[in-house]
This record gives sequence, C-alpha cells and structure tokens, in this order.
Amino acid sequence: MEMHRRLVSLAATAILAAGALTLPSVAAAAKQSPCQRLKGRDLAPARSVKLVERPHPEYGADLVGCVLPRGPVRKLAANRYGENDDGKTHFSLDYAIEQVSGRIVVLRVSDFDSYGGTVTTEVRDLRGGGGYTVASTCMPTFYTGPCEDDTPHLTALRVSLAGRAVAILTGGPTGETLVRAFDTLGRGRTLDGGPGADIPAASLQLAGNVISWTNAGVARSASLKAG
Repeated sequence: MEMHRRLVSLAATAILAAGALTLPSVAAAAKQSPCQRLKGRDLAPARSVKLVERPHPEYGADLVGCVLPRGPVRKLAANRYGENDDGKTHFSLDYAIEQVSGRIVVLRVSDFDSYGGTVTTEVRDLRGGGGYTVASTCMPTFYTGPCEDDTPHLTALRVSLAGRAVAILTGGPTGETLVRAFDTLGRGRTLDGGPGADIPAASLQLAGNVISWTNAGVARSASLKAG
C-alpha cells in the first residue's frame, strides 16, 4: 500500500512538472506579435523582415510583409485574375519582388487587361508603410498596337537601406537618357542626361549614399542625400 502511494505521488509530481514546463511556452506563444505569427514561405532574404504570399478567398493572393519583431503586417501587392464587368474582357494584376534591402522592398507590378497595360516599379517601406513609384511604362498588346504615351523606360535601379533610390531612365518626350535620384518621399531630381549609349545602365553603382556612373566614358558621382 505504501509503495502504491509513493507511485501515485511521483506520477502527480511528474504531471505538475510537465504542466509547469508547458505553461511558459504557451504564454510565450500568446505574446507573439502578428508579424511573428505570420506563416508561409518567407520570400525575403533579409532576416529582419517577413514577406509572405497569402491566399485570398476571393482572388489569387496578397503579398504581405512586416518588420520583425512587432511591426504591423502590411499588404504590398496582389495577384488577381478575372473578367471585367462587361464579361468579355479580362484583367490581370501581378507582381515580382525585385529587391529587398532591410525594410525596403522594390516591386515590379504588372496591370493588364484586353486593351493594354502598365508595368510599374515601386519602392515600398515596410516600417513606415510609405512608398513611391520610380517608373510606370505602358505595355502594348496584340489588340492595341504601340502605346501612345511617352513615359521613359527604367533600365537600371539602385536603392539604399533608407529607401532612397537612383535610376537610369531612357526615352520619354526628349528621347534622352537621364540619371534620376529619389528621396524617401519619392521626390525626384535629375543628376545627368545624354544619349543612351553614353550612359550605360551597367555603370550605375550605389555605395551607401554615394552614386556613381559614367557619361561618355567620364566617371561621375553624386550624393543621394543632396538636393
């Protein structure tokens, strides 16, 4: 009888000990932020952020992201496909992740329907939620033929960890190639210009906030923070 009591006592002690071990882990899980609890394959190479494609019940999927450990979960883009209201034409909205630099995400967003579309390059800040467009280019379709807009095409882009950017844009009303810098609010300024062959896209470099490129073989540089 005494042996039986000892066994019961030991079993009860073991159960209590197991409960004590699991309670902290349950409490820790409950304290996790929505960002920490965000599930799915992380598309961001940066450890400080999460980027996850989350299925949507009414259309394809949303791209959502956040800054660890407790940043708000923000919607950045979507994949959507379907018919327009006329039931005859179709639309598609798609995205591609071009770059992740810390909390800064560069997206290429494609928006098409049966009459044409645009491809837009966007810089988005996961921490503050802001963002801006670097370039938006009309894309013709088989049905519409060439686009009538004169927006320049993006040929090179570099983005800093703070969300500043420098781009080489080719074409536009003058047909000139431009080197353009953007601050964190998307305000742009032109740093240089010339024929396209004189400013090769591969020459554009960014180290910290120092931009460098070549124009007609001459090395040039500027600061992203200036202006």
